[in-house]
Amino acid sequence: MPIYAWPNVRLYQHSRNTAAILLALMEPELTVAAKRLGISREEILALAAAAAILHDTGKAAREYQQTINTGNPSFYCHELLSSWITLETLEKLTSQHKATIAAIAVLRHHHGMRSLAKCLNKPPHTTTTSIDYKELAKEIAEIDTPLARQLAEKTASIKTFRPLTPKEAAKTTINKTNKLPTPWKAAATILTGTLALADYLAATLLDNRTNNPQPKGYAKEALKELAWRTKQQEPNKLKEKGLKQLKTLKL
Repeated sequence: MPIYAWPNVRLYQHSRNTAAILLALMEPELTVAAKRLGISREEILALAAAAAILHDTGKAAREYQQTINTGNPSFYCHELLSSWITLETLEKLTSQHKATIAAIAVLRHHHGMRSLAKCLNKPPHTTTTSIDYKELAKEIAEIDTPLARQLAEKTASIKTFRPLTPKEAAKTTINKTNKLPTPWKAAATILTGTLALADYLAATLLDNRTNNPQPKGYAKEALKELAWRTKQQEPNKLKEKGLKQLKTLKL
């Protein structure tokens, strides 16, 4: 059963676009984070790509999907569930520190749009049992890269022994973040910023949500600011560059 990130935009399409833009444009920031943590460039790129692939998985909740065809789609604070899914998936594939910084980046990726405190004080009306994790895994697998297949396999195995509210789910990530060493907290901040910008650019430039795919507003300014690191600013060319790299990554 297809899962949607937005009307006429499949979740796997938006997730793939976000990962592609992130890899095409944000490698310098991610390389800095890798050096601080003493891990390889490939490790941080794979972790960032995993966060991008999983960042909107909370939208798979039944309550959100039911709004898709209403003309007024709404899943307020979906990142609370997304962060828990990210943590549950990545802890099966990598170290707890790495899984945690990816999960906190997912939790904060809409920090420019709304306060996390507001989400926690007034969370959406859903639970972790509102998601069919096997169907979500099929959606992730549509990205069709080695990393996506790894993530899909582990997402499919998520067990919900009791329903967690979005607030309870997010607290799992927050509690683990509080225990991170300082360099890892700094890396989480870098990862958050790169994911937030990549998500915005993917939604604006690559998801075909409007009839005008040309960069404008903040998207145009962001690409201008990043122009020094790449000669190619045409959105679909950036996507091709990022997808080429995405196909090489695994955790």
